[in-house]
Amino acid sequence: MSKKNSTWQATLIAATTTCSTMGLVAVAAPAQAIPLFPLAPACNAWAFPGDVLIREGGTGWNVAFSSTGHTASGRATASHESGQSKSGNISGGFTGSHVDLTVRYDNGETQRYIGDVDTNDNNKLAGKTANNVFWRTVFPISCAEVVPPANPGAPSKTAFVTTPPEYDEVDVYDTPGGTGNVIGTIAKDKGVQANADCKPDDWCLIRGVAVPGGQGWMWGHLRFE
Repeated sequence: MSKKNSTWQATLIAATTTCSTMGLVAVAAPAQAIPLFPLAPACNAWAFPGDVLIREGGTGWNVAFSSTGHTASGRATASHESGQSKSGNISGGFTGSHVDLTVRYDNGETQRYIGDVDTNDNNKLAGKTANNVFWRTVFPISCAEVVPPANPGAPSKTAFVTTPPEYDEVDVYDTPGGTGNVIGTIAKDKGVQANADCKPDDWCLIRGVAVPGGQGWMWGHLRFE
């Protein structure tokens, strides 16, 4: 290879490397702190929302039924990925967050689904059948009775805001439950007045000069003195 060609290739490689580096710099976005988002409020009672679809793991069977409220009733239809199907009557329901369902098929077969509400997966049901097959609902179920929030008129007690190591502040909401609007943030170690019946892992009504607007709701993140 000639010296001229070697010089030209070296120049081209250097220019390409510079352009690539500049491109990376151009698209890089500045890091931002992510505000803490509160957990959903606790639920006292769960209910079927209407259409329910159970998917068994590894068997190819899906079971569909329609019920509302705490108990399941009526007809259930099981469909297999091969095209087979069978129908029967479903019964059972909720005890707290635990569910126990039984399908008695017209052909004499029976299948039992035992499980719980998986709040880490959008409130879907999950568990095992009586013959140890994993199952999960495709759609979430409904909370029929939310744990009531703290009483705004309760006596107050002093608390200080806490955060995980990677955060310096937490969000404050206009209403409890996780669906309200963020009205501002409050910094770590700030002192507030919280309802006396407030628990460490619950929605708490807080007041004080450090609270945006003087009053708001936050999920946990409080240290009581």
